[in-house]
Amino acid sequence: MEFNADGSLKLSGAVNKQKEEDVRRMKDTRCVKIVKDATKTSSPKHCTISITASNHLEASFIEKTFGFFSKRVDSNVKLLKLSDRDCQVIIGNQFSRCRDCQELVSSFRIYLDGNVIEKKGSCTFKGGW
Repeated sequence: MEFNADGSLKLSGAVNKQKEEDVRRMKDTRCVKIVKDATKTSSPKHCTISITASNHLEASFIEKTFGFFSKRVDSNVKLLKLSDRDCQVIIGNQFSRCRDCQELVSSFRIYLDGNVIEKKGSCTFKGGW
């Protein structure tokens, strides 16, 4: 392990390159960044998906995509608008919340031709379906 002069952990070349690519995509393209977090792990469970839209997307893009998504899912879902470019989606208390979360991410991938930056955060979903 290597450390920076300020004592923080030095990122590997691949991790640093990926971080730079993510910054470039958010700056130069139609893109969203999605961070998935398990916010309540005891029953009833809740997950929070933080979504940031690049400046190349219209301000209502997240809300429109959420509107289509919310009509197709079984879980209780709620959209919290934090700013013009930042929103949080809360998915909760249904067994299908992980499937519904994946459905939301897939919706953004479809509308943006795959240009989505996805971070796991504290999500406990292992995949496999």
